[in-house]
Amino acid sequence: MKAISIKQPWAAAIMSGLKRVENRTWATNYRGPLLIHAPLKDDPGAEEIVTSRGVEIPQDIARGAIVGIVDLVDVVRLDSPGEASRALADDPWANGPVCWILENSRPLPEPIPYKGQQGLFNVPDDVLEIDVSHHREHGDHGEGKT
Repeated sequence: MKAISIKQPWAAAIMSGLKRVENRTWATNYRGPLLIHAPLKDDPGAEEIVTSRGVEIPQDIARGAIVGIVDLVDVVRLDSPGEASRALADDPWANGPVCWILENSRPLPEPIPYKGQQGLFNVPDDVLEIDVSHHREHGDHGEGKT
């Protein structure tokens, strides 16, 4: 399954269901289920931004692990003309320049320790200790459902 590393507390914001846009400098043609990996290093100074937008950051926030699954449904250049970029104009999470639109966040019951990589990367199914087929098709697990 495809995965992407996103530093904490941004990964926690995505898993909460409140952050539905991931900002990148690059686009991808991939659409579909996407594992969210939280690397060992946090994004310094981001906690204040995330909490000011209503995300409660757990004391035992996971690092160095796969923390959940989302659906990557679209990728939009923030500066491009069109309805999709206009819809993001009022989203406080959308900074661009490329916005990955995420839906249906499903936190895993327990984080799965895993070493991340840059860019999109593949995680073999045998690494996952859960039935990912359920998480691919159903958004009925966890509090982060959107």
